[in-house]
Amino acid sequence: MAGEDDFDLWLGRIGRDKPLTARLRIAGNRVGRQLRAASGRAVRFNGARLGRGSGVGRVLASGDRHAGFRARRVVVKTRIVKLAGKGGLSRYVDIGTNTESIPDGSIVRIEPRSVGARDVDRTIAKVGAANGGHYSVDAHLRHDLQATEAFAQKHVRRLEAIRRTTGAVERRPHGSWTIAPDHLDRVEAYERAIARNSPVAVEVLSAAPLDKLPGHDGATWLDRELTSTKPTRFERGFGGEVRAARPARQQWLVEQELAQVEGDRVRVAPNLVVRLQQRELGRVAGQLSRELGLAYTPATSGEKVAGKLARAVQIGDRKFALIERSREFTLVPWRPVLERAVGKQVAGIVRETGIDWTIGRERAGPQIGEF
Repeated sequence: MAGEDDFDLWLGRIGRDKPLTARLRIAGNRVGRQLRAASGRAVRFNGARLGRGSGVGRVLASGDRHAGFRARRVVVKTRIVKLAGKGGLSRYVDIGTNTESIPDGSIVRIEPRSVGARDVDRTIAKVGAANGGHYSVDAHLRHDLQATEAFAQKHVRRLEAIRRTTGAVERRPHGSWTIAPDHLDRVEAYERAIARNSPVAVEVLSAAPLDKLPGHDGATWLDRELTSTKPTRFERGFGGEVRAARPARQQWLVEQELAQVEGDRVRVAPNLVVRLQQRELGRVAGQLSRELGLAYTPATSGEKVAGKLARAVQIGDRKFALIERSREFTLVPWRPVLERAVGKQVAGIVRETGIDWTIGRERAGPQIGEF
């Protein structure tokens, strides 16, 4: 049987394309050299086993493909759910070109990207059909008396994302949208356009490597696994390392009085993940306060947040936006759309569902959001 560090070529029908196969082998060998340099061990790389289905695993290396076949790829040591009997083997997974940088050693979940219409799209189509081909927040609230404005705003952000990518919807003055009779077909075309550049959805479960998690003073992926009603099932390889890390983490929690040993079981404290998140957030906020010479003010739901977006701050597995004011600063959850607003004045209302940001000092400034 092939070892965990062997890569067997499996291309299905695409394997008949010899030039493509050759390019994949070149890219695979390049990653193999990266792994050999990092581990000091010989790594035999016979091509690429294309990841199919979904799975959780550790990123071993990432980089650009061969110049003639451009798209970033990641090698993940994982259990691919839909490949029975292949648990523990490495996979060469195409994550496309529109994915943020993924640190080597991080733990990720990779799933196929859906290209169909979502519930939000069907709701927009229904509201549009009932209102002469127009959608707006007011029309949505009249159509569904139980809907909230925050819920309707999610639909607006979805429309804005489609408009920016394919132009398949038209934004009208005063916040309304033109919804065509074939809106759902246009949504599927939009999803296919996204899937061409991002064929899979990549969720970073832990930016820190597994060996750093057992003693980390903050919430970790291991804590979420320990408190989950449906923890991830692993086999050999990386799964063996996870099984070894769990009791080490439990021991640390016991020492921190966040867990208790009851017979042959360990019972963790209620709301463990939230308590650890708040603990780490408070510690990092204190460090930033001393660094910036500003007082830290937590942002609460319903509060208006305004100030200069200074930078992104990574706290454990969560990313925050650091908003500076004249005498204080606050930290709010980061969104990718904020990248272009760094260094600018921003404002928004904190809600449980997220924040709709406005860039610039004027109330009429451009709004950005994310669905």
